Amino acid sequence: MDSRKMFYGANPDVFEKAKTLRKHMTKEEKILWNELRANKLEGLRFKPQHPIQFFMADFYCHKARLVIEIDGASHIDPDQQEYDEQRTLQLESLGLTVIRFKNWEVSNELEGVLSTIKRVTADLIVRNQSLTPTLKGGIDYQADPNTPLQGVGGSINLAHKIGFERKSESHE
Repeated sequence: MDSRKMFYGANPDVFEKAKTLRKHMTKEEKILWNELRANKLEGLRFKPQHPIQFFMADFYCHKARLVIEIDGASHIDPDQQEYDEQRTLQLESLGLTVIRFKNWEVSNELEGVLSTIKRVTADLIVRNQSLTPTLKGGIDYQADPNTPLQGVGGSINLAHKIGFERKSESHE
């Protein structure tokens, strides 16, 4: 496999940071990684703390061209949200799709998170096989899983799209 495609030009410093971050994963990252590692989910290979350009994806599946982000309390801050939006746009410009989960979703609704990842990866793999290599952007998912996919571009904020119910008011 051509590593330039998989890492999108990440430099050696980003790889060193990735090694450090893999050693110090958050609790929620460890929970999700336990379910994704060793091709456990639908036989797909996910990489934790994966370098993409100068970014670090919490998890990346090359076959689906999918970035998975786990958002903690710091992502409530408006400046962080703006950074996340710009980062997502940059990743989408590479033809990747970004999905985001809140920490509480991974901790309290893991089966829903895994079900969503399965659905999204299946859709992306089918879509990516039919796209030309020059097409940019990810898939724009609809809230209703029965609604056909529309267009290219977009990310998924799963707390709003798949209807997780909060069990209490204080979630990260």
